[in-house]
Amino acid sequence: MFDSSYPLVFIAWFLGGFVNGVSGMGAAMVALPIVACVLEMSEAVPATCLVGTVVALYVAWMYRSSCRLAPLPPLFLGCVPGVVAGVLVLRAVPGIWLQAVLGAALVAYVFWQCLHRGAGRHPENARGGAISGFASGFSNAAISFGGPPVAIYALYVGWDKDTTRGTLGLYFLVICILTCLAQAVAGLYTPAVLTAALYGMPGALAGLLVSLPFARSLRESVFQAILLVMIGLAGGICLFRAFEAAA
Repeated sequence: MFDSSYPLVFIAWFLGGFVNGVSGMGAAMVALPIVACVLEMSEAVPATCLVGTVVALYVAWMYRSSCRLAPLPPLFLGCVPGVVAGVLVLRAVPGIWLQAVLGAALVAYVFWQCLHRGAGRHPENARGGAISGFASGFSNAAISFGGPPVAIYALYVGWDKDTTRGTLGLYFLVICILTCLAQAVAGLYTPAVLTAALYGMPGALAGLLVSLPFARSLRESVFQAILLVMIGLAGGICLFRAFEAAA
């Protein structure tokens, strides 16, 4: 049966797909708050993971020729203990504190990066990748924002826009698939969740397709600026959530 909330789900994911197509991240960050206006969080979150998997698959395939495979093993090796640590810390520390601390750290990074634009690129290394993966897994488990740490690593090593999109797309694809499997085992995929995902998927794909001309025409400096804005936006959202919960 058609529900009047489904067009909003489509629009939310159209916007999320467009943002992700341009910046290489941020689809769920844009879509989830909108989807949560018409769905319970118990439905919005698993639906978001399903649609996010399609987004990551599209981006990874679209930029497969530019994807860097060598950094992925350290990222994944760091991500696993990061998830465990995030879950353990979340049990001991109030979520509002984690939102505030991690949000402030992301905003501080953006300000620091703006003041040190001449720092240049750094060579890829396993330790840096593992640290980024750990931070991604930790923040994903603790506050559901696993994208900014790996985006920071992309800026640190100086990947170009297509390499960033392709590598991050493949990284997110693996994380999304594992998350979807865990949610399926937990029985979270109800008919309402699957229906919402089926409306969100074409919206996300439409947004990705519309973003292509913009993504291709971006200068590298503009792309890096957009990535910084996305990281700062993620930090701002975390701080807003923390202040809202404390009020």
